[in-house]
Formats: sequence, structure tokens, C-alpha cells
Amino acid sequence: MSKHKKQLKIESVLESFLITGYKGMTALDAINIYGDTCLHSSVSDLKNNRGIHFAKEPYTHICRVGSPVRFTRYFLEDECSIAKAIELLDLYRDKRGLEHYPKSKLYKAYQHLKVN
Repeated sequence: MSKHKKQLKIESVLESFLITGYKGMTALDAINIYGDTCLHSSVSDLKNNRGIHFAKEPYTHICRVGSPVRFTRYFLEDECSIAKAIELLDLYRDKRGLEHYPKSKLYKAYQHLKVN
């Protein structure tokens, strides 16, 4: 069995957005799912350097002492961005010698998309 390189942070980001679907993610979700403490930077990198666009909406979380804390919830903006995210994730997986990401693990509404 060949040894694969460790998953890159960008792969974790893409995979998480493709799994969470229209629910998207906040910074709290990113910390809990894959340990990202700078979700806004990851989203910015994907948008500015990879052409993957995100919609965003305000989200208020009530912390353990009852005070509101404001976050931004990000999610993939459209089918074009979803397809780009799948393609980019598969590119990174190819470089690590892995098969393409299984469609069955994608958010159900994304499974029908045709990707090169």
C-alpha cells in the first residue's frame, strides 16, 4: 500500500463546503469540523485565487453566558462555484495519488453536477 501525503488545508476547506452544502459554514463550524481558525482567509483565498465564489449571510450565535456573538455564514454561491470546488478538490487528490472524491459523500443537491 502506498503512503499518501497528508491532506492539505485547502482540501479540508473544499471538502467541508461540499459536504455541508446550502447550510454552509461559520468560523465555529470550521474550527469544529477541521480545525480552521481563519475561515474568512480560506474563503478569500478560494475567491481571489481560484475563482470560487461564496454567498454570505450574518449569523448570530448565543455563547455559553447568553451573549450574542456575530459570525458570517459562507456557502458556495452557485453551480459554477460548486463545480470548480469539486474540480479543485479532485486535482489535489490526484496529486496525492488518490481517487476523485466520491460523489456519494457530496451534499445531495450537488451530486447531479457534471464535472470534468
